[in-house]
Amino acid sequence: MEEHINLCLLWLLFGLSHIALSIQVVRSRMVNLLGEGWFILCYSMIAITTFYCLVSYYADNRPSHEVGFGYSLSGLTGYIGAVLILLGMALLNTCITGYISSPMAVFSQKINSPTGIQRITRHPFLSGFALIFTAHLMFSSAHMNAIFFGGFVVLCVAGMIHQDKKLLSTKGDVYRQYLAQSSAFPFLAIIQGRQKLEFNELPWPTLLMGGTLAIVLYYIHGSLMKSGGLWFITAIVGIAVLELIFAWRVHVLPTWQKKTN
Repeated sequence: MEEHINLCLLWLLFGLSHIALSIQVVRSRMVNLLGEGWFILCYSMIAITTFYCLVSYYADNRPSHEVGFGYSLSGLTGYIGAVLILLGMALLNTCITGYISSPMAVFSQKINSPTGIQRITRHPFLSGFALIFTAHLMFSSAHMNAIFFGGFVVLCVAGMIHQDKKLLSTKGDVYRQYLAQSSAFPFLAIIQGRQKLEFNELPWPTLLMGGTLAIVLYYIHGSLMKSGGLWFITAIVGIAVLELIFAWRVHVLPTWQKKTN
């Protein structure tokens, strides 16, 4: 029971600090105090530290039996879980290259009409994670697993809502129009007729790479949480760092170069 309480507390620490520091009022005051660059560094270090504590504690205290692909996925529900994970990994993988053109990108100032993967979902990173961990939550037979995976689902959904509200308040009608043309839940805007799927715009190599990665993870699933969850932590932090670097190179570096030339 103590492990469950500690895991919940670590989830609150990571989730609340992650969202609280991105609230517009808090963020604006800290940016004014520290500057944009130092704020992002501070935010990133807090996020990485709390994320490391959360994952490493779960990895060291998770149930002795593995709840994962080859163990729980069978029958119709198994196929549903597999589809959720494949789609989630495909969406997640597009963030490495597609993030920089998204309104959610750090340093981004311009909002364009949804194209490519944004026609499917405006939050490929968060919705991809939500799908992956929803599938894991479906087959979690232990409370520790349910808390760990369920926390990610809640955080992803809360993060999507929070990002939309924040950008709506700062960008106004421009982002309101973007919201009307897109959806957070994958394919919802297309199903509702608010958007159409353009196959020639989709990053097929990236999507296929994400699906392939999901298959690879199937075979190494049992080792992802070994060594205190080091592989899992490194992968997630690595994606976040790559996105930040790409956003900086696209949205900030050209401006600096113009000022120095």
